Amino acid sequence: NLKKSGRLFIYTGIISLSVYIISWIIRLNSGNVLLYNTDIVLPIFITIVGLFFSIQSDVLMVSKKVKEDNDLTI
Repeated sequence: NLKKSGRLFIYTGIISLSVYIISWIIRLNSGNVLLYNTDIVLPIFITIVGLFFSIQSDVLMVSKKVKEDNDLTI
């Protein structure tokens, strides 16, 4: 479940980042230039959270396998 959630967060972050970049390019071509635009922080944060969930899922799967191996030994 964590891996699936992580992937969805990553996809959402990448899509949001793409939309922000496209809108920034459109504003740049129209003459409205915002130098300090902080709207890009949220998609980057969402992508980082997604990466954390994916890594956490892998770590939990490895720890589960190690626990099962340790339970089998006497």
